[in-house]
Parts: sequence; structure tokens; C-alpha cells
Amino acid sequence: MWPLMLEWALREYAKTNPGEVIRYVKAKGITGPSPREALKNLPVS
Repeated sequence: MWPLMLEWALREYAKTNPGEVIRYVKAKGITGPSPREALKNLPVS
């Protein structure tokens, strides 16, 4: 349940502050499906 909540929260926050979500994912070293889900709607740079 926890990973699903994290994915949802990061994906929602990325709509208003995508740079912070990218920084958070990199700083925490989050792996697996969570960062992929969190970043999937962000523009590719």
C-alpha cells in the first residue's frame, strides 16, 4: 500500500512542482516502479 501512496503523491505534486519531484527522487535514491510512475507525466528533457 505504501508504494502506491508514494507514487500517487509524487505524481500529483509533479503537476505543480516537477523540478522538486525530480530532485526528491534522485536525492532519496528511490528505485523500482515508484519513480517511474512519479515521473511518467513529466516532459522529457
